[in-house]
Amino acid sequence: RQTVASCHPKTDVFSFGVVVFEIASGRHAVDLFFSEDKIILLDWVRRLSDNRKLLDAGDSRLLKGSYDNSDMKRLIHLALLYSLNNPIHRPNMK
Repeated sequence: RQTVASCHPKTDVFSFGVVVFEIASGRHAVDLFFSEDKIILLDWVRRLSDNRKLLDAGDSRLLKGSYDNSDMKRLIHLALLYSLNNPIHRPNMK
């Protein structure tokens, strides 16, 4: 007998947050190329946020000055909101 896992309507919001992280950082959501503490992108960005180093999550390949730091922080902060563990606390996509 197959069972269907319950899916919250805000699952897409979480997925969108992960895509935003990938765009901002230039990394994949899971990348075995990185050291153990950086393999899972979401965990790594959350740790950076906890340590107030959000800009370190930005794509290091981008030229300095090619984007506004406050815009990058805002983008990553939104991705953090989209990927909150509790779906009830995630913003709507509207």
